[in-house]
Amino acid sequence: MSPSESDTAARQVPATRRLAPLQSFQNVLAGPSPNRMTPGVHWPDFENQTHARLWRGSRRVCTLPEIQHDGSTRITEPGLFVSMYDNHFGHMVAETIPRIPQSLAEAPDLPLYFSARAGFGLANVSPMFRSVLGWLNVPLDQIRFIGHPTEFRDLTIAMQAEHLDGPPTAEEYLPLLEARIAGQLDMPRPEGIAFVSRAALAPEKGRHAGERYLADCLDGLGVRVVYPENLTLHEQMKAYASAKYLVFSEGSALHGRQLLGRIDQHISILRRRLRSTIAQHQIAPRSASLTYVGSFGGSLLTTDEDGRKIDHSMMSFYAVAPVIEHFESLGVPLRTVWDWAAYNRARDADVMAWVGAMYDPKVFSWLKPHNTDAYLLDQLEPLGLGHLRTPIHALIRLMRPEGTPASPPATKAQPAAAPGTTDFAIRGEAGVDIFTRLEDVGANRPRYLCLATVVDIGGVASVQMHEPTHRRDARDLARLAKAFAQDAALSQSFSLTDASAWPRAGHGESGNSLLQYAAFFLAWQEADAASQHFLEQLNRVIASLSNHPGALSAPVALLYNFNRISVGVQVARRVTAVLSQWIAMQQWPAGTRDSTGHAMRLLGDLCTRGAEPELALSCYEIALHAGDNGFRRRKAYEAARALGDRPKMELHLGALKRFEA
Repeated sequence: MSPSESDTAARQVPATRRLAPLQSFQNVLAGPSPNRMTPGVHWPDFENQTHARLWRGSRRVCTLPEIQHDGSTRITEPGLFVSMYDNHFGHMVAETIPRIPQSLAEAPDLPLYFSARAGFGLANVSPMFRSVLGWLNVPLDQIRFIGHPTEFRDLTIAMQAEHLDGPPTAEEYLPLLEARIAGQLDMPRPEGIAFVSRAALAPEKGRHAGERYLADCLDGLGVRVVYPENLTLHEQMKAYASAKYLVFSEGSALHGRQLLGRIDQHISILRRRLRSTIAQHQIAPRSASLTYVGSFGGSLLTTDEDGRKIDHSMMSFYAVAPVIEHFESLGVPLRTVWDWAAYNRARDADVMAWVGAMYDPKVFSWLKPHNTDAYLLDQLEPLGLGHLRTPIHALIRLMRPEGTPASPPATKAQPAAAPGTTDFAIRGEAGVDIFTRLEDVGANRPRYLCLATVVDIGGVASVQMHEPTHRRDARDLARLAKAFAQDAALSQSFSLTDASAWPRAGHGESGNSLLQYAAFFLAWQEADAASQHFLEQLNRVIASLSNHPGALSAPVALLYNFNRISVGVQVARRVTAVLSQWIAMQQWPAGTRDSTGHAMRLLGDLCTRGAEPELALSCYEIALHAGDNGFRRRKAYEAARALGDRPKMELHLGALKRFEA
């Protein structure tokens, strides 16, 4: 498994920071906190403050509060400011708690202040807030809340010893934390394996599809499965501390481990987001080793009213092979009990439950989808979930309040989107390819997708649309291809080793264009290297599909995205020969249908673009064997028509009509 997929983080942690002394400020104005990003204190010289500000990652993120003070409230006794009152477990533990151990170690008798809304008091605090402070042995009678504009004669604050997804924990912090929680647990010798699961959370909280099935398998194999929301905080801490191998499903529960100090245990996280390293620098110093498992196999997302992806509630999917391999490496024989059919049923049931929860009219306003139906439905096929398109569409329509359609009426065509700054042209194998740059949630780099190919036929530009759901106007794409051909800077010949001949970026649009092509060049080279490696290993990949069902899907998707027609045709010839034998001998391996079917559909598209209709038809028919749906039927019919195979045309057209009935 490559480091980009699964990383052991302990050896990657840079040098730790030092804990700064408490800072005291005089005549400080504070007030209610409107949100997490505005803790509510107007620190002197606010923009230049360091330790008094809220940090996230490696930068200050809090904003200057607007406080109208009439001078009526002034506190003359010294106090310690902690943060705003936060009722989110992950944020409280990761951003608020890291100021408390030092505060109480150096000023144990001073009151602890939290900014809050007007009228807020101890009677209003949540059980979670109480339990976390109780775990740190913080007396509740020492807690104060700032609910209206108040001037403090003397207000002190500790530095934020840990940041959410930030740099290493301050060096002296863990001993202070350990002293604070001393006596809370009879620290057992860590033994066995525990899996901290999100499967019991409500679907809209975000989790892995099929996680309950995984948890049940692990439970049957003797792994202790922990559902944090069903335990008291003390029970959670005991469960975490007592495991020699502690495996988390990525989420806020991992921050709970920050309430413990250093323990001789091995921690691993099953990723729900691409390349996530959640809490890396905070968990690594607390454990013997830290590993991020490359278990992210894609996700389903909706968008809010501003078009932003609601990624914290996304439904993630397992890359199953890395999950099985990880538990096998811990001595858990997961492969021996894994039933692909049972897993697929559990996965599909979770997807349907997630759609029902997200489209429930009673869902919280900040989770309510504002995207079109097609936006969600078009995500299904690439994930091997094309068979769920019809039931999911029906469920969306059922859940939608009458009179508030999420999609434009089917009778009205959506207007085409004009090419944006993310669209650009490249001379490809069959003409001028039009690409767009896409940003992936959780990814630290963009990906690219070929939208269309523009071919010159007798002096007339013919536009072959590959991705109609991206709604580009063919005339605009033809103009983009023509402008590309006439751009002197882009068509200039040069050598990578001769800087004097390189195109000059300059400023403005031409500079941005060259930078965009330079970024694409690097991405294309990486994809080409991966494609060549894939071709060299293709026989092994095909042979391993029964154990690694996703082994074909990801490399083929890369060929498709970059419109590598000739390589796709090579792959299709070799793969169809093997898979056709599987079908004839009824030896299709369990668990490979969804991802392999999608890969074959993509190969069929590449063969169609390469004027190989017979090979394209074979690919589409294998995809149909993996999973029959109207989309693939239409592809097969079109390939049969291009080939002139009338019996196949009638076969697929008849099946297509049944889907469209």
